[in-house]
Amino acid sequence: MPSHALDQSMNGVYRVVILESSRPVGFFLLNQTERVYNYTENPSALLLTAFSINHMDHGKVFAERAMRMVKGFAEYEFPHVNEIVHTVNHNNIPAPKLYSKCGFLDTGLRREGRIGEQIVMSLSW
Repeated sequence: MPSHALDQSMNGVYRVVILESSRPVGFFLLNQTERVYNYTENPSALLLTAFSINHMDHGKVFAERAMRMVKGFAEYEFPHVNEIVHTVNHNNIPAPKLYSKCGFLDTGLRREGRIGEQIVMSLSW
């Protein structure tokens, strides 16, 4: 949960709040820790986790806008990075479509997560 992530101090984990004007509408983490190697061998990759949009803001394209902007944000904040990896639960049918629209590709890798099989997706540049 975002509140849990905001309360913790985590080295190599960067908290990103998605704003509409000055109002928070979503949240995600960018991980630059050893955890990224569970999904890619690229030493210049970040792992995107904990992506969420406020319930009352679902369906308002904030998720798509944020994912379309994440590459530019990462290029600016992390100039050494050239890939973002992310996992999506295979039961979440709309999610892979959203990420694909935003340039993420299905890597073909699958990992077992807390709530089932996860599709590993990658955005590279």
